[in-house]
Amino acid sequence: MRPSARLTIGQPVVEVALVVKPAGDPVRDSVRRVGKFPRVKVHIRRIVATAGMGKNRKDAEHRLFPSASDVKDDEGHVVVTAYAHERPDGQWSLMLVNKDYDHPHQVRIVFHNTESNRDDFFSGPVTMITFGKAQYQWHPDRKKGHADPDRPPVKSTLTAGKNTMHTLLAASLTIIRGKR
Repeated sequence: MRPSARLTIGQPVVEVALVVKPAGDPVRDSVRRVGKFPRVKVHIRRIVATAGMGKNRKDAEHRLFPSASDVKDDEGHVVVTAYAHERPDGQWSLMLVNKDYDHPHQVRIVFHNTESNRDDFFSGPVTMITFGKAQYQWHPDRKKGHADPDRPPVKSTLTAGKNTMHTLLAASLTIIRGKR
């Protein structure tokens, strides 16, 4: 784990939940990375839809922001991908994908305003929802393939501030939601 690792959230990409430039589909990309395992796609889509986007009016404004991560493995590959979203209710929702199968990583989340050159952070209660290999592992055995473990996502709440380090479990998708 690298305690200096950080995720930086920048200026808005778009003012609504429509990605104008080809940035990919974070849900589809994350699902593709976890492989073709029964029920995994359902869990991931449910996490993103309920925890990430939240229950908001359909015509409410969602804002997507570019995100960067300096979490790298020993060979210099970026192993944590981040997607930032400001919800209409004023909360921020970050989807973080730790692609490192063997190691958890600690990250410090920084919201950087390039216009004012000011950094901001989550403040107060923050909800974390994680789904990873500790919750689900597929064991292929031809027609007798099975999941073990086969558990739901883990939800926790913590109080965040400027120096809060968030632990992303190995091979996991995590939604962090809160206000800054």
